[in-house]
Amino acid sequence: MDRQEDDLAMMQDPNRWPLGFMLPLKKIGLREMGFLYSGMDAKVAPVVILGSIYDDNKQDLPKREYADFEAIVDDGWMVD
Repeated sequence: MDRQEDDLAMMQDPNRWPLGFMLPLKKIGLREMGFLYSGMDAKVAPVVILGSIYDDNKQDLPKREYADFEAIVDDGWMVD
């Protein structure tokens, strides 16, 4: 399994996330940080919340909505 396939499998299974309810992500080329939140409904498009999991007010952080987890990986996000 290559890195992208491994990251995709991890994103799709919150039970594997080391922090339990959040999965830290990064974009190397742009030095962006973000995270997935496991409280999201599986029927809703996945959202990358931009910023750090340590930011105090996560509700105010910008978000990027994606059609599916494959689109997140295709956009350059990887598990941190």
